[in-house]
Amino acid sequence: MPPNPLPTIRFLPSKPPSPACLHLTVHVKPSARKQRDRILSLAPSAIELCVSAPARDGEANKAVRELIAEVLRLPTSSVTIARGHKAREKTLVVPAAPGKAEDEVVEGVRAALEEAAEVKA
Repeated sequence: MPPNPLPTIRFLPSKPPSPACLHLTVHVKPSARKQRDRILSLAPSAIELCVSAPARDGEANKAVRELIAEVLRLPTSSVTIARGHKAREKTLVVPAAPGKAEDEVVEGVRAALEEAAEVKA
């Protein structure tokens, strides 16, 4: 299998009782001027996104979770923040589609994120 060209998306295989999941490294720009949340780009170091919610009382974190859940067509409750609750650099955890190969899962998430970045640009 070729190396992941986008290390911001990391696949973690399942270890019972935990299912397989993905770690997404994101860089958040809170309090965006425009009233829309969007993915700006997929950089090698992080997925760049902006949210209109301020970084106060978890509002921006909630907006980040909702944005990623919407793009990946997941329930918001399945997107969690593993690291960076009070920082702009965050690590998000999302479930991997069961029964699919690692490269297929990573490619599907990458494609969804790229499409969202292009559509909302």
